[in-house]
Amino acid sequence: MLNNVNEKLEHFQKLCHYFVDGQSQILNNVDRIDIPGQHNFTSAHLPGIYDLFILLKKWFEKNEPKNVCYRKKFLDAGCGIGNILFVAYVTELALHVLHGFENNPQVLKFAKYNTFWTNIKIFNQDLIKATTYGNYDIIYYYRPLSDYKKQLEFEHLVEDQMKIGAVLIPICKQDSAIQNNDKFQTIFLDKKKDPIYKKLKN
Repeated sequence: MLNNVNEKLEHFQKLCHYFVDGQSQILNNVDRIDIPGQHNFTSAHLPGIYDLFILLKKWFEKNEPKNVCYRKKFLDAGCGIGNILFVAYVTELALHVLHGFENNPQVLKFAKYNTFWTNIKIFNQDLIKATTYGNYDIIYYYRPLSDYKKQLEFEHLVEDQMKIGAVLIPICKQDSAIQNNDKFQTIFLDKKKDPIYKKLKN
């Protein structure tokens, strides 16, 4: 029995560490399918993402109390094995829709296996060809494309398609111009963390 918040958090962090390390080792021990221009699977720091999602959930509760999290639609663009979707699921950042885009068939297989017992859905989708970014309330990515020009194209595509009111959580973002773009509000949930962005207008 876990009796306090710290014990629960420690247990969760250990579970995430096992989840990511175990799956990464499996992927490294099979014949890898690498797609040019895409990063091999690398995981964000899950305890840090956990904290970020909790802060964002509290921000929603304070600033958008009528737009509650169970109605949110969350997308991880370039979701890898589904670990960030797992964190979003556990933190209840978004309960209505949890989607991931991944087009590496090998990684996609692991992602679907890891999340079959949840309401998470993962789609085989080329990030540059996607036309549905405007369907989501929260979009997360951890620089999915190794090709710099393709990454910029992807970032601009997401920002153009995002609907008004949607929030972007970009990790390792390459184009900082968004911070001076009046279409977006820059939000610092924590001084130690990178900002997130809310779309204000098209």
